[in-house]
Amino acid sequence: MKISRIIFANLFFAFSCFAFSCATPVKNQEEKTPEQKAIPAVESKRVPIDSSGFSIELPSSMKITNQKGGDFMVYYFTPIDTSSSKGEGGIYLGPKPDEHPPTTEYTKTEMLGVFLGQSVQWTVYTTSKYTQREVFVDAGNGQKIHAWCYADNSVELENLFRMMNSIQK
Repeated sequence: MKISRIIFANLFFAFSCFAFSCATPVKNQEEKTPEQKAIPAVESKRVPIDSSGFSIELPSSMKITNQKGGDFMVYYFTPIDTSSSKGEGGIYLGPKPDEHPPTTEYTKTEMLGVFLGQSVQWTVYTTSKYTQREVFVDAGNGQKIHAWCYADNSVELENLFRMMNSIQK
């Protein structure tokens, strides 16, 4: 009697696990990691970046502001609603871009890409609070372009990076 109860209990447990999927899951080989999942499309439209001669696919949730210096222009692509989104992108056009890494502890990596039709190497800074990607490109005639984007989460960073890569002359 005792043995039949043990057998019954084991069979019941095995059936329950099978029926309710409490058995150890087998990882699906085609299952994508969070980094590989498609980033949702963001509604955007191509707009000129002031009188710079450049244009960008600007998401409807973003705005362009600028800062004029003596011999340079900086354009910032920032969220309209900063309560839901804190990341931004930007582009500097001028002779002497700032090349400063984050002021807090960070790791630095590099990634290949294309920007303005040129093969480039993006520098990636990862801190405990955000990740920033930036690239420097020679625009000719003593002018340089510094483009960057940063965000505190990977989805927002990828959307900003897509936006930055949409810049065209």
